[in-house]
Amino acid sequence: MKVYIAVVGNFPFGMASAYRIQCYAKALHHAGNRCTIVSTRTGKKMAGKPFIHQDSYDKVDFEAILNASSFKGQILTHLWQELEAYFLLAYLLFRFKKFDTIWLYGMGFFPRVFLLLFMRLLKKKVVLELNEFPYATERTRLTKNNWFNKLLQKLTINHILPNFNGIVAISESLFQVARKAVGEKKVLKVPILVNVEKSGGPSTDFPNGMPENYIFHAGSLSVQKDGIFNIVEAFILAHKQLESQGIKLKWVITNTASQVWDKIEKILKEAGLFEHLIITGYLNENELNKWMSHSEVLIINKPDSFQNKYNFPTKAGDYLLSGQPLILASADQEINRFINDGKQGLIVAQNDSKSLADSIVRLVLNPELAQKIGAKGRELVLTSFDYRVHAEKISTFFKNLS
Repeated sequence: MKVYIAVVGNFPFGMASAYRIQCYAKALHHAGNRCTIVSTRTGKKMAGKPFIHQDSYDKVDFEAILNASSFKGQILTHLWQELEAYFLLAYLLFRFKKFDTIWLYGMGFFPRVFLLLFMRLLKKKVVLELNEFPYATERTRLTKNNWFNKLLQKLTINHILPNFNGIVAISESLFQVARKAVGEKKVLKVPILVNVEKSGGPSTDFPNGMPENYIFHAGSLSVQKDGIFNIVEAFILAHKQLESQGIKLKWVITNTASQVWDKIEKILKEAGLFEHLIITGYLNENELNKWMSHSEVLIINKPDSFQNKYNFPTKAGDYLLSGQPLILASADQEINRFINDGKQGLIVAQNDSKSLADSIVRLVLNPELAQKIGAKGRELVLTSFDYRVHAEKISTFFKNLS
């Protein structure tokens, strides 16, 4: 069986989604299948051809249409982002003899319809990864209007999803959405996957090594998905409590690319804590692992929202794998099916910055408890999220597609 995983976006140098796609490919390889990831861009310039770049990354073969993160200049970059899904579709049509199954990750409504149409005519099987409720958050020039979003939701669930040969859902809520659309036999639930063979990376350039006593936040500074202001407030409260005991807590983030960054910066400066913020910039996989493994506490804060009801935070697997203690501010979401309070993590109420701060302080001041929770969390990853645990199940699902 030869599978192409088609990605509108960056691979291998992307965000959390690139890592999840890589784990899918490794799972298929582990079960004895051939798999190639085809993306619209590499994410950063690599040695080799500028276009149609073929290479391998962590023993996973990939082909990228554009060997870069984007074109230079806003006009060309914007034009590429508008058309890249169609370039991917054209490339797949050109390469159609090289695969028998397409696993689709990320594509707008119209190119997705065209891809389904052409692949069915070519007698190819098409599988969709469902990682969000359709059009629950997407906003483009076409989908900025709520009525149009709802129309796309209905068309996708009632008419597009039933035409896929199979759907891989990352949560129970999404599994139920897909089951109603295509039937239970055509749906496979796979949680976030982790490559447990990962290890920490090279030392970061600090005069005296890695900083001490910090909490770490990977990814975007999102209000809707991560309740970022709740985390900011908890950091301020926890810092004040720990400072009275001679511990100066720091907060590490990976980027400031957010519409609310100016407000976050203002809050921290008013609290006199901006100097205790560390901004790393983009981290490769090894560097990210190192920052996580040195953190005092890792936080997943998921407010009660429609989006969070259906998704599964990809970073949860990496956080738990690091062996550092996790604090989970979430309720009745997919991640709560795996985390028990006081065992694999500490669970606090949503939108409660004081409880979150108190849990941070509790773990910083109680290394024994922190180590125990971190070890249990890592054990959970090895039994539930290791891609090798799910490899045969994924392979069997693909082989049985009709």
